Amino acid sequence: MCMEMFIFADSLFVEVVILNAGNMAKYLYYICACCFLFLFSRCGKGKSESEEIPFNPYVEAFTSGTISRYTPVYLIFNQEIAADRMKPEQLHDLVRIKPETAGEWAFENNRTIVFKPTKSFERDTRYEVKADLSEWFDTERKDKYFTFRFSTQPLLLRANLQSVDINRKNENGYDIVCSVFTPDKEMPETVESFVCFSEKADATWQHSHDGKRHEVFISNIQAGTDAARAFKLSVAPNKLKVPEEELLSVDIPELNDFAVYEVEYVAEPERYVEVTFTKLLDAAQNMQGLAWIDGNKSETVNVEGNKLRLYPDAGSKGALNVHLSQNIRSKNGLNLKESIVRQIVVSDEKPEVRFIGNGVIIPQSTQLTVPFQAVYLRGVVVRVIKIFEQNIGQFLQVNDLEGTSDLMRVGRLIARKTIFLDEDATQELSRWNTYAIDLKELIDPEPGAIYRVELSFNRDLSAYPCEDLVKKSKEQLLADDEIKFKEESSRFDGGGYYYYNGDFDWSDYDYSKRGDPCSNSYYYNTTVGKNVLATNLGLLAMAGEDNDMTVLVHNILSTHPEKGVEVVAYNYQRQELASGMTDDKGQVRFSLKNGKPFYLTASLGQQRSYLRVDDGSALSLSSFDVSGEVVQKGIKGFIYGDRGVWRPGDTLHLGFMLNDRSRMLPANHPVIMELYNPLGQLYLRKTQTKGEAGLYVFDIPTEPDAPTGAWNVNVNVGGVTFTKRLRIETIKPNRLKISLTMPPKKLLRGEPLDAAMHVEWLQGATARNLKYDIQGTFISTPTTFPGYKKFYFDDPSKIFNSEESKVISGTTDAAGNAIIKARFEIGASAPGMLLASFVTRVYEESGDFSIDANRASYSPYRRYAGIKSPQQDGEPLKTGTEYKYEVASVDYLGQAVANTELEVKVYKVHWYWWWSSDNGNLANYVSNSYNKPVKTFTIRTGTNGTASFNLKYADADWGTYFISVKDKESKHSTGVMNYFDWPYSEGRRDADGSSSANMLTFKTDKDTYAPGEQIVVTFPSVKGSRAIISIENGTRVLSTTEHMCNDGQTTVKLDVTPDMQPNAYLYITLLQPHGVTKNDLPIRMYGVVPFTVTSPESHLAPVVRMADEIKPEAPYHVTVSEKNGREMAYTLAIVDEGLLDLTRFRTPDPWQAFNAREALGVNTWDLYNYVVGAYGGRIEQLFSIGGDDALNKGPKAIVNRFKPVVQFAGPFLLKKGEKRQHTYKMPNYNGRVRVMVVAGNGEAYGNTEKSVLVRKPVMLLGTLPRVIGIGEEMVVPATVFATEKGVGDVQVTIACSGNMEIVGEASRTLHFEAVGDKSAQFRIRVKDTPGAGHVRITAISGGEKSVYETDIEIRSVRRPQVKVTPVTLEAGKSWKETVGLPGVEGTNSLMLEMSDVQPVNLSTRLSYLLGYPHGCVEQITSKAFPQLYLSGFASLTREQEQLTERAVKEVIRRLRSYQTVDGSFSYWPGGTGSNAWGTVYATHFLLEAEKKGYLVPEGMKRDVLNDLSRIARNWKPETSYWAESEEMTQAYRLFVLALGQTAEVGAMNRLKESKTLAPMSRYLLAAGYALVGRPDVSKELVAKTTALTTAYSEYDRTFGSDLRDNSIRLMTLCLLDGGKEAALLANEISKTLASDDWLSTQSTAFSLVALSDYMKKYKVSGSMDFSYTLGGKTEKVSTTRNIWTETLLDKAASSVSLELKNTGKSTLFAHLVTEGIPAEGKEKAYANGLTLAVSYMDHDGHPVNASTLQQGTNFTAVVTIANPSSRAYSHLVLTEVFPAGWEILNTRFLTGGTADNRAAGVNYQDIRDDRAYSYIDYLPAGKQVTVRINLCAVYPGRFYLPPVYCEAMYDHLVRANTEGEMVTVE
Repeated sequence: MCMEMFIFADSLFVEVVILNAGNMAKYLYYICACCFLFLFSRCGKGKSESEEIPFNPYVEAFTSGTISRYTPVYLIFNQEIAADRMKPEQLHDLVRIKPETAGEWAFENNRTIVFKPTKSFERDTRYEVKADLSEWFDTERKDKYFTFRFSTQPLLLRANLQSVDINRKNENGYDIVCSVFTPDKEMPETVESFVCFSEKADATWQHSHDGKRHEVFISNIQAGTDAARAFKLSVAPNKLKVPEEELLSVDIPELNDFAVYEVEYVAEPERYVEVTFTKLLDAAQNMQGLAWIDGNKSETVNVEGNKLRLYPDAGSKGALNVHLSQNIRSKNGLNLKESIVRQIVVSDEKPEVRFIGNGVIIPQSTQLTVPFQAVYLRGVVVRVIKIFEQNIGQFLQVNDLEGTSDLMRVGRLIARKTIFLDEDATQELSRWNTYAIDLKELIDPEPGAIYRVELSFNRDLSAYPCEDLVKKSKEQLLADDEIKFKEESSRFDGGGYYYYNGDFDWSDYDYSKRGDPCSNSYYYNTTVGKNVLATNLGLLAMAGEDNDMTVLVHNILSTHPEKGVEVVAYNYQRQELASGMTDDKGQVRFSLKNGKPFYLTASLGQQRSYLRVDDGSALSLSSFDVSGEVVQKGIKGFIYGDRGVWRPGDTLHLGFMLNDRSRMLPANHPVIMELYNPLGQLYLRKTQTKGEAGLYVFDIPTEPDAPTGAWNVNVNVGGVTFTKRLRIETIKPNRLKISLTMPPKKLLRGEPLDAAMHVEWLQGATARNLKYDIQGTFISTPTTFPGYKKFYFDDPSKIFNSEESKVISGTTDAAGNAIIKARFEIGASAPGMLLASFVTRVYEESGDFSIDANRASYSPYRRYAGIKSPQQDGEPLKTGTEYKYEVASVDYLGQAVANTELEVKVYKVHWYWWWSSDNGNLANYVSNSYNKPVKTFTIRTGTNGTASFNLKYADADWGTYFISVKDKESKHSTGVMNYFDWPYSEGRRDADGSSSANMLTFKTDKDTYAPGEQIVVTFPSVKGSRAIISIENGTRVLSTTEHMCNDGQTTVKLDVTPDMQPNAYLYITLLQPHGVTKNDLPIRMYGVVPFTVTSPESHLAPVVRMADEIKPEAPYHVTVSEKNGREMAYTLAIVDEGLLDLTRFRTPDPWQAFNAREALGVNTWDLYNYVVGAYGGRIEQLFSIGGDDALNKGPKAIVNRFKPVVQFAGPFLLKKGEKRQHTYKMPNYNGRVRVMVVAGNGEAYGNTEKSVLVRKPVMLLGTLPRVIGIGEEMVVPATVFATEKGVGDVQVTIACSGNMEIVGEASRTLHFEAVGDKSAQFRIRVKDTPGAGHVRITAISGGEKSVYETDIEIRSVRRPQVKVTPVTLEAGKSWKETVGLPGVEGTNSLMLEMSDVQPVNLSTRLSYLLGYPHGCVEQITSKAFPQLYLSGFASLTREQEQLTERAVKEVIRRLRSYQTVDGSFSYWPGGTGSNAWGTVYATHFLLEAEKKGYLVPEGMKRDVLNDLSRIARNWKPETSYWAESEEMTQAYRLFVLALGQTAEVGAMNRLKESKTLAPMSRYLLAAGYALVGRPDVSKELVAKTTALTTAYSEYDRTFGSDLRDNSIRLMTLCLLDGGKEAALLANEISKTLASDDWLSTQSTAFSLVALSDYMKKYKVSGSMDFSYTLGGKTEKVSTTRNIWTETLLDKAASSVSLELKNTGKSTLFAHLVTEGIPAEGKEKAYANGLTLAVSYMDHDGHPVNASTLQQGTNFTAVVTIANPSSRAYSHLVLTEVFPAGWEILNTRFLTGGTADNRAAGVNYQDIRDDRAYSYIDYLPAGKQVTVRINLCAVYPGRFYLPPVYCEAMYDHLVRANTEGEMVTVE
């Protein structure tokens, strides 16, 4: 903004010295031999006289001039307003802006007020601001008011032609690219609507960030048939009075017009002359001799499309003639009308100016010189902008020391002068010369300021040879300086964006001439700039996680420590946090407890230094090895489990070890463990305070119907959260031990796999001749090679979706071995490396299988191309800057390959698609032949396997480029996307990556030390330089020392201390005195090396003593001790290896976890990069955080079929020298268990394991399906193992529970001579009753007996049917009938509901809400909402009341996990996006629950109300499909805010004024007004409401329905005392509830809530008296409640006789609700609104006949759900229940991935033992989703395949199902 408003420089004296170019290297140091340019400034007159600058003694600055409509308006006083006078609420009365504009005046600080327009100012308008200063200052009368004016930019459009090309698909069509410029930011839609074309055209727009450049791409303009014509862009007719004039005219040639369109010389990246024709050229014609350059040796002509290139000889300069013969032919056979000669000028140097070297800080010595170089210039304009010392904090908020953002606010132009470079006649201006400026006179008055020096030139200052140029005289130019200085400094009064395009006049800008120095268009944006700060104070700061900061100050000239420097730390808001003086070591330490510092200032006398210390400004460590685990608050934790995957219903045994090395936590500090299910809902929270030596154990039970998938466990302790993923899946333990060993190196495409497999039974028996199959799944994985940091080896233009290999199958040999030789051809066009996951299944003879997973890296290519992009952060690259790209060639094992030829192609990417993150568009873009690369060349890698190339784009070529690099031989390619944009703020000019010059490389004498040893470190150095060595770890700086250096190299010894465990970093900063010129090294170098510190004391050695083999059902002993008798706490786990092998579980290793390398946790900042003469390149921060090993992350059973063999106990504490014996009993199990001890004592950690066989001479394994259905038949194989010779005869017998029967023999005899296994088969048929079955198999041989028994669920997959019979009983009447029950015997229930109001079918409706299995935010809220009111109008038993209370509390608790960071609620728990209606609905429930006395967490309520208020205040109606939903949601939001006593009355009034308010919005809004005490407004709103039904469409986002809307009306009417109307509505709602109609959860809940409101308000309480007689027993009832319900029968037979008598005075309404499960196979296929296609396919996609399958068949169920309707559906669920003889192949817990791969369109999948639920949140009209489930026919028998169901959870009409059928597995 405008500061120091009236200082203008009038005169500058100039002298320039030329430096001989040969002496360049020393220019900085010998420069004092020259005389310099002195810049003086003195006070002068103000602006041009035309407008008097208003004056007021209290005003320092204000906004004036022409500004952008979006710019805030400032008024800055030259003194502070007293705090008691700053009253923000008075501002809008004291300061008035005319014309009036919506917006807010505010105090920005105590001397600045600012006006921010709500939207923007009007365009092209003059504004006047009048401020009354008397409230703030004691003004005299004449100074009471201060008035100032400013104007806004008009809307004008100017256009430029950028290119015309022939359309790639149509050779008679042209593609045109134009730029449209506007003076101010304009919205895309504004600009697009203002531009019209002279004919219909297909236009695509792209708009720049600042809204001032708008590029339009017009494709395929057809050539004219009869004549050439002009295609014009003009301003469209408009209301804004923008003149409708032509913007641009482009000549479109006639169809047969073959002519030369343009001849252009291109200098970069290679020199050529490009001739563009109006037609495609005849590619077959030999152009040699038809197109040539006069006097050129090279005759090469290249033709591509309609362009032809000629190549001038190297060294040819000046004007060249290009000849084009008339015989040149077009593709369609036309010749040129005549031969043509065009002249072009070849010159490689064009007018340019540049500063030498980077840097801002110039040490203070006799001069302050800034050198620069120029070519082809007779003069340059020097401008100096001063950034005032008091504004530097503000400057640093948005800049580093080199930045230029917001200069207008913090600085002021203090000098402008033209200096002439052509005074010395001997000099050749056509080559680069070096000059310098001395700024000392200018800087001395205020040395603490930063000065920005800018050099620029215009055409008048060019020395380039042009024919027509009449140059202005020097006198004229110097006279212009005076005027220009005043004009330019007045721009600093206007504020706005700082950029300098000189006096550039866009009116004659011509895009095509932008490279021609003889055209004005060359001279825009010619400015180069440099910031200068004069100081000798060098700052270095270090800070870790411990809130301490150490600052070191050294003299830049000498490197000596500076004593007595005052250092102050400020936060971002520029408030002081801490300060101190440096000691004689130049050091000062701050404790920064109260805030995060943003910048430091250092002062000594007149000198000032500044240093930003925010995270982004820290010195880059990306070239050093500093990665590792990030340590928070000095606390580490380790969570471990007893295995890798659990079944629903299992108890999770989780251990947590805490390492609190800095003793941050008090004793008994709580450790809180939270378990979250796959939907992100909090499942359970447990707190422990008692642990043993930092070891805590949590035993967490799960429900048998817990959802399957990836669960998360969080442990919170001391404000730090540790997290681990757990898997809960419906697994079965393995019975076979499978080991598949991969070869050591990566797999290569086309080469054999060579893997070895060995299989044995878990109890040790040989697994001979068993069938196996292996399936490989390949997914993309980032390709990285060590030593190639920041190189990309994956091609973003290629997509690889996961692919499965062919199944490899075979049989093990007699010893259980197999060699797998398969080759894979997958991934020929993958982006890079793939990860192969192999799932191996080995089948027992019984058909059951065990499973194993293994992963390997798989390389589709033998050799890889890599590219390193100069764009390392989100910042765009700048046009006009040359950037270096490095490429590498690496073989698949990571070895560099020299001499590889790489092909580079650069594509310019048009349109918007790069905003979308998916690469699909890029792949299409690059493969489409239409998109030709703008540049193609090849390079070869050097001896080290790398090469580089440079790219640079002119300003006019801004946009996105895709740079692709391909190894043509290996076929691998890679690429990067880069966005080039105009350099807005010069900012980082050093993005050329020259930082490597700053790197100090050194080594320590070893990598690993023990405490007490010494580190010896040697580093290169120069005599007189100083080394600052600090040792730092993951949390803080451990020590800092300084050392003077020797010549050549310096060696330092440092002591290793225990606090350096497990690792620390040695950070060396080497400072050189500024004047040393002997070497070309930078003034400051730095380097970091990690080293490890391990003491043997950190390892514990637990020892387990136990037998190698134990017997089933027998006790066994485990003894635990520590090898050296040290104290330790431990947990003991004994787990079935069949469970551990499922995920290849490794015994948890806490030592690895706690001694994992820590990332460097200390940031270092210094300003030496900015010192001139430093080579300072900087690269951005990249913290690489070492990841955890991918963790393995797991429905409803009436029997616990797979009881895990798991014993888990602890924590136990062993004191010094102790042992402990544990005794357990092994269950009836045979196989192998692993005994695992995990131990720690807070300092040292260890683990141990032992594998133990569990077996006896004769063992038996039975095989049954996971579940079985009623009426089905199964084969039950029994496998007998003889583990000793001579067992002889074994008798095997089977028995089962009464709900099943044995078919055929129940006993068989097997005979064994040798060791081995044999099996007997039995058949079982199931009877017709669902429930739990039991099977027991016994094997007896001599004295040995082995029993296998198991429970099995007998399922019925039929769905219950509900029937409701209404009965109305007048007073004294009775009713008697035999009630038929709908289901088969034993499945029926009968319920009676009596009420004296219209019945509402309460029991069914509520049980529906409670039993509804799906849990999004709306549904779980609907579960609890009506229960708040139940007791009010229904008589509940004690048990029902407790259930209700539990349900409400549970939902309040669960809602927390749906809450997002901003307070709102997401649709599914753990989501990040909020669901608008769901959030309001949930809040409504929470408020009502709180009224009813439930505890609602204050924070949760406050956050969501704040969020609702914020949204309500900012809400604006939108025109979209969702508009009505959005409006209704806003109305509901306002109602709920009113209910929560935080009404937003302003927003209510705004909504009320809407002309088109929908009926429901009116009702909700009316309810809100009623709550804030304005029933008058409510009634008026309701009175206006017309027809009520809302047609809910796919665009509804409020889960709406008519019933829900009627309920909202009833709620409102109850608030407004609309009794009569309410009664009618209540009646209607009751009727709907009482009907058999399906209702959604939302409708059900809302209607029950509204009815309870109504009952509470209007219901008279009489009593109900009646009796009922059932099966001869009579019960009498008398109650005062309105509703009474009771279950009369449960699990009943098929019919019953019932009599009812009304013994009271009022009419009673009875409802008989019967429910039962009908017989199987009675379902009919049905489809409404959805279609279901179900098919079964084998692995190759061929159909299989599901009704008869061979045992062992692998196949896939493919279900496609299509939406044929014209509206979208939300929230579908697909239910697939499979026959008992089929197994679901659920391998998602094997991949180790964190997210499950679901089918596209499926949001969550729950896989149970015998079924899979797939949830589809959204299915648009006309779209479909396909769900695939892999299956295997495992168990022989006859089974029922139930129907597949799909239904919409909120719309019962939309559903479909198939028919069921019987299937056989043979």
